[in-house]
Amino acid sequence: MYRTVKRPRSTHTPTNVATVERIRRVPLFAACSQRELGFLANRLTEHHVPSGTVLTAEGTVGQEFFVMIEGTARVSVGGRSVTLLGPGDFFGEVALLDHLPRTATVVAETDVVIVVSTVVEFGELLAGSPTFTRALLGGMTDRMRGLVRAADEDRALLRRGDRLVRASAGSRMAGAGRAISG
Repeated sequence: MYRTVKRPRSTHTPTNVATVERIRRVPLFAACSQRELGFLANRLTEHHVPSGTVLTAEGTVGQEFFVMIEGTARVSVGGRSVTLLGPGDFFGEVALLDHLPRTATVVAETDVVIVVSTVVEFGELLAGSPTFTRALLGGMTDRMRGLVRAADEDRALLRRGDRLVRASAGSRMAGAGRAISG
């Protein structure tokens, strides 16, 4: 399983220029000012992770927030694959916001490059960069709307299936009635 590397950090850490350049291309950070990018880069650690690595495990306590820079990762809930993440996608924020266990397992499907913040750094990101916070909330809202649409589609399929079962049962009953009276 993925483990965060502990690193010393001072409030006067010079900005990691390479990290700034990497995150600038990520939609989540695209609207951030140069100052905000420097602030964010000092609270994100880049990791190169081999394929097959478990990045988060459903039901465990969340301690990190992740942003995909390169590669793909598979998300599963209850052992069922639900989506594939790629560059620019983020995950791990829900467990840090609600302090409840992780809602999904995420496994690197290819070798991936991710930037990671600890729970403390994540709080600093939210408090120190309003642009990032708005982008994060926008991304979470998009994800939630997608889940609501999928649930609506599932309910519609169930209603259609229920009508088909009733219609089929009705015609079987009519056929049985004719057989008895015939």
